[in-house]
Amino acid sequence: MSSTSETGSSQFELRVDSKLVESATINSTTSRNVSVPIMGQGSHLLVVTKITEALFGEARLDNVFLDGPRFEDRGNGMSNRRMEIIGASVVNGFGDLGQSLGCEPAFRAEDSVLAFGPLAANHFGARFAHIAWAGAGILPTNANKGTPSIPQLYNRTLPRDPSSNWDHATFVPQVVVLDAGGNDFNTGNAPAGWNAAYKNFLLQIRANAPEADVIVIGFPEAVLSGYKTAAAQRAFNGNVTVAIGDLKDAGFGRLHYLTVPSSVKTEGTGCQGHPTSETHSHIAEFLQDYIGNLTGWTPVAAQGSSTFIFNN
Repeated sequence: MSSTSETGSSQFELRVDSKLVESATINSTTSRNVSVPIMGQGSHLLVVTKITEALFGEARLDNVFLDGPRFEDRGNGMSNRRMEIIGASVVNGFGDLGQSLGCEPAFRAEDSVLAFGPLAANHFGARFAHIAWAGAGILPTNANKGTPSIPQLYNRTLPRDPSSNWDHATFVPQVVVLDAGGNDFNTGNAPAGWNAAYKNFLLQIRANAPEADVIVIGFPEAVLSGYKTAAAQRAFNGNVTVAIGDLKDAGFGRLHYLTVPSSVKTEGTGCQGHPTSETHSHIAEFLQDYIGNLTGWTPVAAQGSSTFIFNN
């Protein structure tokens, strides 16, 4: 396998039949070739997963070569279940390994596959699009730091390239999980135009996934207290509640506001006060129960990550 990181550093995991065989760091100065050990006769499943977000490096998987009779790309055939997971640092699992590994360098303290959304997707064997960037908001709140807004990311194939338009028809989710816009409230107040921008973004999601269940997820203060003030959290949650109410009144169906209860266990803090992988696992269990009841999906046997990571 060969891969190139366009900017910064990216972390990849390679699994064969669910077993981790290689962890590779790809940097922006050179391509990296990774070899997988010789496997026995029969069919084997190779899963390549980028586990760090584009904040640390945008990467491209160039080629997969096989010494053997046949290679089948099962990316489209692995599952007919599809999820889209959209947001910012918590959705990415920013710093989720920090409690155990430390936070320097920062990219090594993140494993996006251990964030609550991908954990839930893998629980159901669903392919998923993971669209998130730490610090991003519904508005271009951190544009001065080079951070795209979440609606901008949503419409790109490559997160740092505005010209790389994503064709939403190629991946239509049945479930969308959204935690977006909290970074716009870091001052504790709602920015001008936020309500309209938030509703317009949800309407765009609905236009691209007409039959999807759209789940807006909200967190108790304890989960985010390491880096969000209580005032900022309350302002954000209040504005989300109003926006969702407006959309439902206007006929937006299959829209759900799921509030994670304070009884969900939190275990320590990761980098910069973010949730740990352990906390993410508890949130994922709550989300899995909700999705299962909503869709009728049942768990599948683990095959490693079923990820279809796009824009991460």
